Amino acid sequence: MKKSTALTLAGLMAISGAASASMSRWNGFGESSLFISDVQDIWTLPGVVASNANATYFEFGNGGSTDYTNFGYNNIANSGNAWGGAHMALGPGVLAIWGGRPWNELSNLMSFSIPNSGIASSSFPTPNQQIDLIYAFAVNDKLTLGIGVNRAVNADTQEYAYSVTEKYEESTNDFGFSLGAEIKGVGPVDLLEVGLQYNMISGVNSANNGGGFTDKVTMGGADMDLRIGGDIKGDKNSFQRVEIGLNTDSLNIKDEPNTAAPSGSFVESKNSALAWNLGWAKGMSNDKGMGLGGFVLTGLSQSKDEAGNFGREVNKTNISNLNLAFVCAGEGKVKDWLTARAGLSSNLFQSNTEVDEYGNAGSMEKDTYWNSGSSNTTISTGLSLNFGDITIDGVLNQDLLYTGTYFVSGIPAGLFSQVSATWAWGGAKE
Repeated sequence: MKKSTALTLAGLMAISGAASASMSRWNGFGESSLFISDVQDIWTLPGVVASNANATYFEFGNGGSTDYTNFGYNNIANSGNAWGGAHMALGPGVLAIWGGRPWNELSNLMSFSIPNSGIASSSFPTPNQQIDLIYAFAVNDKLTLGIGVNRAVNADTQEYAYSVTEKYEESTNDFGFSLGAEIKGVGPVDLLEVGLQYNMISGVNSANNGGGFTDKVTMGGADMDLRIGGDIKGDKNSFQRVEIGLNTDSLNIKDEPNTAAPSGSFVESKNSALAWNLGWAKGMSNDKGMGLGGFVLTGLSQSKDEAGNFGREVNKTNISNLNLAFVCAGEGKVKDWLTARAGLSSNLFQSNTEVDEYGNAGSMEKDTYWNSGSSNTTISTGLSLNFGDITIDGVLNQDLLYTGTYFVSGIPAGLFSQVSATWAWGGAKE
């Protein structure tokens, strides 16, 4: 599911200040990051920006070496490209500006086909050049609000001057906004956090062969996410965290040639998905570190309707998944300049169902597939190196555990598979 992820344990986690906040720190915890405070929560909880001022964040992307961690959980696409941002105090609040964040909307939709009965391109360019702006401010001692906007685009035009001029154009646009609130002291909940994100995507691939034939493939979709989390303080630095997440996706792709498509041809792909998660964890923290254990229940349903594809009047697929996982994590200071962390996720229950309906009138077929999934335990580890106001975070490359050093195995393996850096301005990490 599109990450409903790491959350603010406010003052409960003294070692997770602005200078130790990054994608690498997040991914070092694996799926346990759902319950752990980090600046990367701003993508699902914009209000978190208010408590992370005056710092610059550098994400160097992922290395090419094999890695066994679960990067997809945290609502950010796995990318080798560099990206980052800066947070600065401005007026009554904090302004966050990020550039190059990997585009990852509509991530719950199954693999779909793109109808194309003409000459337009059958693939849409992935949006890039993403820019995010988020502003968060405290209304009073108990309420903090955050609001954000983001956009990503990609376009390409090709023109060929033969006896006639052929022209092919592709473009994809994504625009979204986010709203967030942090509320202190709601009954037994010390901190209640809410985030809502909505993104719209559109795309057009067009072609003109210069001979009077034109073709256009259009795409339109939307992605909406709701995240709610609450912290409950306990005795002796203990805490509990509850997480609720809901995500809906929709995407329609249609072919529109300037001549009528043959009867029964594949001209439109209709796709939708609904995903949700419930999580609970309990742990303890102090100025030396923290530890937690909990459970995450996730559900996902997807549907695809592509009438006419493969020559079938009816061509539908419905998929549903249910998964219960145990998660645990820990983080602690080894030295003043070194922090280590680890996370574990293990499936306790899994159910996967797929129903396919296809065929023509009088010869319909319905196939149902079910399986209980496979045993899956994921362990991730990471380190933070602290040099004054600069912190380097890394996800440990697990190849290192199997190949040893280059001297022993003859196989080169880097220390980190993902690296991030944070530079706190003027002691902002304190």
